[in-house]
Amino acid sequence: MSTIFSADFAGRNITLKADYVAAQADGAMLVYYGDTVVLVTAVSLKSIREGVDFLPLTVDYQEMTFAAGKIPGGFFKREGRPNEREILTSRIIDRSIRPLFPKGYYSETQLIATVLSVDKENDSVVAAMLGASAALEISNIPFKGPIAGVRVGRIDGQFICNPSSEKIQECEINIFMVGRKVMPGKTGKAYDVELVMMEGDAKEVAENVIVDAIQFGLEAIRPLIDLQDKMREAIGKAKRPVAEVVKDEELTARVSGEALAGLKEGYSMPRKLERYSKLGEVRESVGTMAHFVKKLLQLSKNWKAKLYAA
Repeated sequence: MSTIFSADFAGRNITLKADYVAAQADGAMLVYYGDTVVLVTAVSLKSIREGVDFLPLTVDYQEMTFAAGKIPGGFFKREGRPNEREILTSRIIDRSIRPLFPKGYYSETQLIATVLSVDKENDSVVAAMLGASAALEISNIPFKGPIAGVRVGRIDGQFICNPSSEKIQECEINIFMVGRKVMPGKTGKAYDVELVMMEGDAKEVAENVIVDAIQFGLEAIRPLIDLQDKMREAIGKAKRPVAEVVKDEELTARVSGEALAGLKEGYSMPRKLERYSKLGEVRESVGTMAHFVKKLLQLSKNWKAKLYAA
């Protein structure tokens, strides 16, 4: 039996439908935004492959031709390779969710966002981003969400949320941003929404216009965050335990002391090539130093252990 949650998002209804399809996935979500429908599934192994010390995350966003009422024909009768929009959207979702997995979580994880239906009014990228967060939220996969995305445009001095493909051509700015719920709120509200990721383009506009656009977009996604909170409380699963990463405080302090001055100098350089060169030098010197310090600390601990044993 499916579970449905809906909210008003920038004057249009958006609906999340769970427990309807892809029941074997750790989390699956159908997102209805007008006549745009996106299915997002999230799956993660319960084990960690030997030798893996990073998060093997794969994100695939795919727009099926039948979503626009077309069927591949002619010599090629199957879906083609990912186009530029699909690749860029996959990267947008990846960049938004990757930092929000806990440190030490190294299980192979896969998110697939499939566009099943599309119209020209409602952005499938917005729906896919929401579906990715919602699928992770209701699953047992550890995730520091919820997050949500919005596209902000500006026409005749007025900001608009999620403009249609036709209105985007008239906009002087076109920014897609993703925000995250942060507790506790520092602005008098129950929680704040902070920027996670942003990309876009604009004509020549003042810096304060971009700042206002970001604030406008982050406030606009509050209904989507509230919607996911309500959904997680109703049908969310308990998250998997993650082994705590033990940080070597002494090594961290030595590396920070060695690198901080060089990083400040590097980031203060206005020329890109000079800045990259300086940062590369700092990275190389600190990496070499950290390698030897780590060895010395380990040798010191081993000798202490032998002395105490004796």
